[in-house]
Amino acid sequence: MRHVRLSLLLCVLGCATAQQQAPKWLNDAQGAVQAAQAAGADQVPAAQEALSKANQALTKAKASLNAMQGTLATSQADLAKNLTTESKNKANLQSAMNTLNGLKAQ
Repeated sequence: MRHVRLSLLLCVLGCATAQQQAPKWLNDAQGAVQAAQAAGADQVPAAQEALSKANQALTKAKASLNAMQGTLATSQADLAKNLTTESKNKANLQSAMNTLNGLKAQ
């Protein structure tokens, strides 16, 4: 009987810990950092600092389960992604302007 109780207790504890999920804000922060990285923020000097701050805040959020740090990580990651997009758009615009100027010169 003792083994049955112990087995039942271990099963209950195992099931309870297996079903714990990260809070939504933590998942959001992780997703925002991944999106910034996928956009190439680590390759854009203007976005690197924001991405670094996002990673630092995410690390703190994971360690302390602090929602404010998670929100900070999300905001910094969004900033990094937006700075990356802006940089790419500026480069595309400059390329288009150069092409246009080249055509005008002909």
